[in-house]
Amino acid sequence: MIRLTQKQKEFVCDHIARFAPRAEVISACVEEFGLADTAEVRAELYRKIDYFKGHPSAARWHRYIEQRRAAWLADMDDVPLANRKIRLLELARFYEACLDRLETCEAATDMDKAIVTALKVLREIREEAEQIASKLAEDDAAEAVNEFEQMTDEELVTAAKAAGIQVPDVLLTAMG
Repeated sequence: MIRLTQKQKEFVCDHIARFAPRAEVISACVEEFGLADTAEVRAELYRKIDYFKGHPSAARWHRYIEQRRAAWLADMDDVPLANRKIRLLELARFYEACLDRLETCEAATDMDKAIVTALKVLREIREEAEQIASKLAEDDAAEAVNEFEQMTDEELVTAAKAAGIQVPDVLLTAMG
């Protein structure tokens, strides 16, 4: 039987807080702590994960997991804007994990927590997508303005005609 240290328990719970799959948590433990990679060790770690996730006597760890999950979600806001794709992918993975958790919840309070968390993640995804769309629209508009600023009058008229825009005769006369 494996006896996990405080550090190892926290490591496992941190992974649970990020909704990491059991296999990922087990592999990370084996790698991080140099545990023997045997079927017995993996089975024992599997049982430990189940204990931390749902056993009534593990209330302390449930609180720890919820705190770490809240901190992890808050940290997602610190991802630089240049890495929005990574942030969106991580949020999508997190949302999927929330849905998976809903399927395995037995207690109503666990379901409520999973639903609230999933809704928070969806809100984050929506806000992130709106910011990206706004930024893209700004970038496209700025690029178009920059492109038009660099064109001569004749090039602008040619581009307008090519786009099917009628150029008033007065403008053509004024251009010479």
